[in-house]
Amino acid sequence: MKRSLSLSLVTLFAASGALLGGCAEGDSSSSVSTVPSASTPALAVPEATQDGATNEAPRPAAPRPQLAKTATMRLAVNDIREAVQAAEAIVRRENGDVLQQNETTGEAPSATLQARIPADRLDAAIAAFRALGRVDNVNVQAEDVARQLTDLQARLSNLERTERALQSILDRATKVEDVLKITERLSSTREQIEQLKAEQLNLRTRVAYSTITLQFQPQILGETALPAFAPELETAWRQSSQSVLLLVRGLLVVGIWVLAYSPLFLILIGGGYGLLRYQNRSAHRRDRQPPQQPQP
Repeated sequence: MKRSLSLSLVTLFAASGALLGGCAEGDSSSSVSTVPSASTPALAVPEATQDGATNEAPRPAAPRPQLAKTATMRLAVNDIREAVQAAEAIVRRENGDVLQQNETTGEAPSATLQARIPADRLDAAIAAFRALGRVDNVNVQAEDVARQLTDLQARLSNLERTERALQSILDRATKVEDVLKITERLSSTREQIEQLKAEQLNLRTRVAYSTITLQFQPQILGETALPAFAPELETAWRQSSQSVLLLVRGLLVVGIWVLAYSPLFLILIGGGYGLLRYQNRSAHRRDRQPPQQPQP
């Protein structure tokens, strides 16, 4: 009897709970009836302020440009060695570093100097390099690497979160198989992080320090005497002067070869001259002999 009474009370409580839940669902459905359903798209209308302007979410500010500059200069100088030494002094004065230096000697001497200079001192360094000689060409290029830096930072943040999560899972792992798998994944993630950090450091170095390449060539005498309004005449004069120098050099080389072989030439000429005189004497002797009379 008591057991049946308790079952009846439990059933009554369950029925009352279901009834109250249905009423609550009816009230909630009636309260949200004004919200458009998923089948009928709703247009998002921004709220208007008192002065008529709309409340829009603030846009993220564009990243500041990160410029990686590279420059090249071609100079014609009187003394290449002195110009290279003066350029190295300018680089040291501007707190820069010489990265590479090549010098060629011979009939067409030249030199190349590559240096790294702080980006904020690049213009001052170029102005100082102009005083070393005649400037034939100047080229400055800039590349904005802000987007690349932002992408690298986002990828680094994701990989670092992944690394922390893997480390947390590794601390709780108990099976040897799971430990090995997580350790391998953790090692691969760490390698990717190190590679991205190296790329990020390279880009930041390119932004902080600009690279400039200087090309030195000898200045031929008389080039500056030509009028500046006729560059084609200047080019013709340069080419003709170089051609004359090459011709003189070739004649000197031929003269040296002739002088070296002159003893052999004298022997051949003397032998030929002696043979010719011998033939002439033999012919003269035959002509002087009386003709023999035929015997009866």
